[in-house]
Amino acid sequence: MNSKLLVLLAATLGITSAAPAHAQSIFPPGLINFFSATTPTPAPTPAIFDTLANRRSSIFLPTYSADQKQRIADQALYLIQNYYVHQYLKKEAFGVDAVAELKAI
Repeated sequence: MNSKLLVLLAATLGITSAAPAHAQSIFPPGLINFFSATTPTPAPTPAIFDTLANRRSSIFLPTYSADQKQRIADQALYLIQNYYVHQYLKKEAFGVDAVAELKAI
């Protein structure tokens, strides 16, 4: 590997605190100091999570009309009746009939 490249790599990784004398003539002034300087500590990031009390005012819950609610229930009933895998086994194992529960709604 080229010695110039090794010097730059070592300076970049912070392996040496000062570059050799011949590196000073190879690279522009300030480049060696830039790479060998310690990296600054990043600023603390703001909290991603907040308490419910602080976020409660920004929570938006949609309101549905009676027709929209009925349509959602009908779609759920269709999905369960036609696509619920092993529905009879789950009914026996857990004792809950999902179709009857949705029809009751």
